[in-house]
Amino acid sequence: MPRILPTDQTIQIGNRIQAERIRLGWTREQLAEAVDLTPGYIADLERGRTGLSVPRLIDFCSIFSCSADYILFGRSICLLYTSDAADEE
Repeated sequence: MPRILPTDQTIQIGNRIQAERIRLGWTREQLAEAVDLTPGYIADLERGRTGLSVPRLIDFCSIFSCSADYILFGRSICLLYTSDAADEE
């Protein structure tokens, strides 16, 4: 995807992706490897300078265990599923 001028929406999406990456304790390099992208693309994404395709959005949702609504709009939270969380249900 080509680089774009950051907008409020792309910056917010990037902020949520960065926050989830940090929550997992991953570097940009580790996240890039997990989704088959370059660290530079991850940096541009986190800064709101590039967009996100639907297949990549699905990849991020899977890795972060969260909904597309959270990544795109911040409407829900990401959940880190653990055996403790499963036991509470």
